[in-house]
Amino acid sequence: MEIDKENDPNLLMRLGYYIKKARKLKGLTQDDLAERIRSGRQYISEIESGKRDPSYTYMVKLCQELDIELYALYYGEVRETDDNLKRMTIKYQSCSEENQQIVYNVSMTTMVSLEKRDEIRQAEQRFRTSMDEING
Repeated sequence: MEIDKENDPNLLMRLGYYIKKARKLKGLTQDDLAERIRSGRQYISEIESGKRDPSYTYMVKLCQELDIELYALYYGEVRETDDNLKRMTIKYQSCSEENQQIVYNVSMTTMVSLEKRDEIRQAEQRFRTSMDEING
């Protein structure tokens, strides 16, 4: 997907929205973010409101500070962290390295099982659809 400011007048507005969302998810004020990336609060405000078109270098600094990938801002993939995930992360970080590895292994096994379950459900649905088509 190519980024095209000329044919997408809302691009800067969306970009600003996602920067603001990412900043708030990190619990930062505009002043906090400006200080961390050695910028002005007003400039950040103008970017967040879609009034400024930041340079690539500036965007990289923003993304590094906000712990997000650059593409996430352009494609709107900045997501809120679920409260359960926050609680799990805190618990996980308080575990020993050995227990963290156990939690990781169990989590990966569970996710693979859920993916397989979803694949089976999709296959069953395709089968039912095919049977419905055959039976008219």
